[in-house]
Amino acid sequence: MQTNNVAEYSGAIAGLKKALELGCKHIKVFGDSQLVIYQLSRRYKCKTPRLQPLYQQGCKLLLQFEEYHLNWIPRHKNSRADAAAGSVLKAKLPPTVEIPDGLPVPKPPQRLKEKILELRSKGNKAGFKEWLNLKSGWDEFSLLKGEPLADRVPESVRTAILGALRPDENQENFVAKIYRWYLRGLPPALALKNAGWMQKCQQMPIKSGKGFGEQVV
Repeated sequence: MQTNNVAEYSGAIAGLKKALELGCKHIKVFGDSQLVIYQLSRRYKCKTPRLQPLYQQGCKLLLQFEEYHLNWIPRHKNSRADAAAGSVLKAKLPPTVEIPDGLPVPKPPQRLKEKILELRSKGNKAGFKEWLNLKSGWDEFSLLKGEPLADRVPESVRTAILGALRPDENQENFVAKIYRWYLRGLPPALALKNAGWMQKCQQMPIKSGKGFGEQVV
């Protein structure tokens, strides 16, 4: 399971590579991850082992520019960029068949309850950041797959989900993600949407907004 900091670093690295590919010599970098911006500008030390390879890669890329400036933007001042990132992601997601309302939905676990209930109340109006911040961590569903996982999902829900999938989505790993998020308390339609966001984000090397954008995994 990758963290937001890994996602932020991955987005930054993708942006730097693209800038070099375009022949940029002088760049200004804007990002709302204080940790990433301050580490790359050497204001903070990078002490987290899993971030160190990304930090080192980012530093090496920066040294290939003649001049660069790193600028941190607080998240609350970055709503327009978040909206732009969300628009890019939505544009990457073709419409799926509607899943009917009224299907049974499990109660969310306590640690996810607040975020799950907020997403359920907002539905399709939930923003990019709200989906990005939904992290499961390890739980009883993380290692479930195949029949043991499917058996936990009511037949009516399985039928509705499988009927809404596009051909490119009807893969075991993708369906398993949908089932797991359903069991964590997302309605079937939102569980499908969340799995779609995750898959498309993993396929996107660069996202618009915030200078570098943000990668979600």
